[in-house]
Amino acid sequence: MKTLKKIQNVITRIKESDVKKLGHNDFSGYDYFTPEQIESMVSEECLKEKLFYKFDLNRNELGIYGKLSVYDLEGEDGNEIIYLMASDIPSIKATNIAQQLGGAMTYTKRYLLMNTFNITDNNLDHDTTQNTQKREEIKITWLTSDNFEAAMRSDVKGISATLEKYSTQTHKMKRDFKSKLEEQLNKII
Repeated sequence: MKTLKKIQNVITRIKESDVKKLGHNDFSGYDYFTPEQIESMVSEECLKEKLFYKFDLNRNELGIYGKLSVYDLEGEDGNEIIYLMASDIPSIKATNIAQQLGGAMTYTKRYLLMNTFNITDNNLDHDTTQNTQKREEIKITWLTSDNFEAAMRSDVKGISATLEKYSTQTHKMKRDFKSKLEEQLNKII
């Protein structure tokens, strides 16, 4: 119980702190705690309570998971509290597997620390009013059947322009349209 009390003390002090969020999401327009900030807040408060934590990214038959072990440095050896969280290796363009694994480690550790030490960030809740309003502000223009037919009759330049234009955040097309346009483009190249 002593270790849990120390963890609760860390949670309380982090909640009472006035840390400014340093991360900013330009697309959705919100601020958030960076992984470095989470690490710094937790490390500083755990040091005061003589707690040590260790993060591991593991794999079992169910997949990748993060493990956060919290040790009381004043307690008996082997006395640990373990937190687990399912994870995955993200598919990130223009990166190798080591970089993708690093991303999985960074963000799994971040979310495990946030969960363990009750660090909340309402910007991660995609159903908050702020985030719902942001999504509603984005108007999506869909490729119409008429424009699709015109693109299908077009040349390489016309099909390529249509594929490029309707693959953005504000311009979309049905998957069926996209696959048919790509097929037509491959035929005429």
